[in-house]
Amino acid sequence: MTNNNLRSSRRTFIKVSAAAGGGMVLGFNIVGCTTEAKRPAFVAQNLETPDSWSELNGFLKIGNNGVVTIMNPNPEIGQNVKTSMPMIIAEELDVSWDNVIVEQAGLDTDIFTRQLAGGSQSIRQGWNDLRKTGATARHMLVEAAAQKLEVPASELTTEAGVIHHKSSGQSIGYGEVATAAASLEVPEDVPLKDPSEFTIIGKDTRNVDGFKIATGKPLFGLDVQREGMLIAMIEHPPAFGMKVGSIDATAAKAMPGIKDVFTINVEPEGIQKQWSDVNAFPELVAIVGNSTWEVMKAKKALKVNWESTSDPESSEDHERILGDLISKAPKEVARLDGDPEGAFKNAAQVIEKTYNAPFLAHNTLEPMNFFAHVTEDKAELEGPIQTPEYLRPTVAAVCGLPEEKVSIMMTRMGGGFGRRLYGHFGTEAALISKQAKAPVKLVYTREDE
Repeated sequence: MTNNNLRSSRRTFIKVSAAAGGGMVLGFNIVGCTTEAKRPAFVAQNLETPDSWSELNGFLKIGNNGVVTIMNPNPEIGQNVKTSMPMIIAEELDVSWDNVIVEQAGLDTDIFTRQLAGGSQSIRQGWNDLRKTGATARHMLVEAAAQKLEVPASELTTEAGVIHHKSSGQSIGYGEVATAAASLEVPEDVPLKDPSEFTIIGKDTRNVDGFKIATGKPLFGLDVQREGMLIAMIEHPPAFGMKVGSIDATAAKAMPGIKDVFTINVEPEGIQKQWSDVNAFPELVAIVGNSTWEVMKAKKALKVNWESTSDPESSEDHERILGDLISKAPKEVARLDGDPEGAFKNAAQVIEKTYNAPFLAHNTLEPMNFFAHVTEDKAELEGPIQTPEYLRPTVAAVCGLPEEKVSIMMTRMGGGFGRRLYGHFGTEAALISKQAKAPVKLVYTREDE
C-alpha cells in the first residue's frame, strides 16, 4: 500500500457526522449531498433499506446495516462517470460493489471542485481525491473497530465491507462501527491501495442506471415532474440578427390550456456574460400552458413579426466583423515549422480553393429542456446541463437573486458532449418561470434546435 499525504486541512478535507441510530457521513471537497436514497435502487439491487443514516452535507453515507450510498458529483452525459467515479471511492473503501447505492449529487461549489462535464476530464481530475475519500473512510472504520474489539488496528484487515481480526476469528461490519468512526479524528495521511490489489477498478461493471434506463424509470430532464408545473416553449427568430417587432397572440391565448404568451430577454442590460452564455437569440417569445401538445399547437398559431437588428450584407457590417477578427488575431507567432513563406514563393504552382459547409445543429437525442421554479426569494432548477457551476451565476444575475439562493440539480443527459456546455436554455426556463409566477418545464422542439 502507498501513503498519500493530504495537503488540505482536515477540516476542509472531510466533514464527519454521526447518524442517529447508527450511520456515517463523509464529505470531501469534490462531493456533495442529495436527497435520501431512492427506493427503486434498493428494489433493483435487492438491498434492505437501512433503518437510518445521516443526510448532512457529504458524499459517502453508511447505513447501520452496512449499505453504502456514494454520491456522483459530476454531470452524467452518457460517459458513465456516475458509475466510474463512485467505483473509485468504493475501491479504496473496500466495500462490495453489490452493496453500494449511487446517487446523483446536486451543485454545491462549497464542497465540490470542477463540478462539470467537459474535456473528458472527470476521472483524470478526480482520481486522486476520490481515492483519498474512500481510503480515509476505511481508515476511520478500522480504527473504530479496533477500539470496539480491543485489538491493535494494525492487526485488522478489510474485505467487502467487513473488518476481520484473523488471529481471534472476530469480524465486524462497517455498519456496526459507522457511528463510532464518525467521532474519530480525521487522519492526515492515509494508505492507498496498490493497483495490484484492485477488485473493483478495472473490472466490467454494469451501468448503475442500467435498470432504470431499461425499465423507463425517471432519469432525464424530460422526466421531471412537479406539482403545479406548467409547460413552456419558445418561438425563435427565423434567422440570426433578428428581434421581435410585434406579436399577435390573440389566437394562441384563446386556445385550450394556454396560460400566457410573453417575451423574455436573456441578455438584459448590465449583465456580465460568461463564456457559457452563448445566446444566438437573446429576445424570444415564450408560450406557457398546461401540456406539451397544447403549447405546441398554440406556438404554431402565434403571429410574430421579426425585425432585423442590422443588415448582414452591408459593407459596413462586413468591415466591422473583419476588424473584430483582426483585432483578436494573435500578435505573435506561437509556432512555425519549416518555411511556409518560402514554399509559397518558390512553388511551381499555388492552388487556392474555398470550401463552404452548411450550418448544422449539434442535436442531442433528448431535446433541450430545463425545469425552473423562481420565486421572489429563491430559484430551484433541475435539468441536463454540463456546466451547472456557470449556469448558477447567470440565473442569479438575470433573476436578481444572490447566488446562494439558486439551487441546481442535475439529471442524466440524453446526449450533450458540447451542446449542453452552454446553459442558455436553463436561463430561459428561469426567466419564463419568474414571469409566469409558476414552476415550468421548458421544452425545445426539433425545429427549435
